[in-house]
Amino acid sequence: MCLAGGFLLGFFAAGGVLQLVTAVANEMFPKNRGVITSIVMIASSVANYLVVSVAGILTRIGGTEGPRLVLLFNMAVTLVGILLALYLNVSLKRERADTAAAVEARR
Repeated sequence: MCLAGGFLLGFFAAGGVLQLVTAVANEMFPKNRGVITSIVMIASSVANYLVVSVAGILTRIGGTEGPRLVLLFNMAVTLVGILLALYLNVSLKRERADTAAAVEARR
C-alpha cells in the first residue's frame, strides 16, 4: 500500500510542479514560449536521470545506510527547490512593483 501510495503521490505531484514551472517560465519570457517550454522539459528529463543515478550511487556506496542517504539527498534537493522558489517569488513581486511604479510615473 505504501509503494502504491508513494507512486501515485509522486506521479501526480511531479506533473503539477512541472506545469507550474512551465507557466511561470512562460510568464517570465512571453516572447519565447516554445523555447522556454522545451528548456523546461529538457531540464526535467536531465534532472530525472541525474536524481535516479545519484540515488543509485548513494545506495551502492551507503550499504545499509543507503536508504537514509537517499532520503537525506531528497531532503536537500527539496530544500534547494524551496529556496529557489522563494527567491523567484520575491524577484517577481519586486519586478511587478517596479513595473507598476513605472506605469504610475508615466501618468
